Amino acid sequence: MKSSPSNTTPLEHVEHVSFLNWFDKEFPDVFIHAIPNGVHLSHSQRRKALLEGLRKGPSDLHVPAWHLYIEMKRQKGSVWGKDQKLYKEEVEKSGGTYLLCKGCANAINQINDFHKARNK
Repeated sequence: MKSSPSNTTPLEHVEHVSFLNWFDKEFPDVFIHAIPNGVHLSHSQRRKALLEGLRKGPSDLHVPAWHLYIEMKRQKGSVWGKDQKLYKEEVEKSGGTYLLCKGCANAINQINDFHKARNK
């Protein structure tokens, strides 16, 4: 499950899992969770989820204590959608931080930069 035949770039899932493994080791006392907005649901489950507040746009990950939202993308070939851009604006208007990360290594670098700036 590393990549599609036409693209050797690792899948977002692979990058996402690698990043979470790193984050959990690096910050074991910091709660991070996924926002399951990209899951595939049956028609009836999707209808129920939409009624319960499922929306397009929210980031993939959230770190509540840091008011941090993380959107994971593939290193190459991914698209950052209109709804995701609007969500970023909402996060930033409310004082939160939104990181758009292209791959695990980029996410690690951005988190390290964020954490250093936060602890100055």
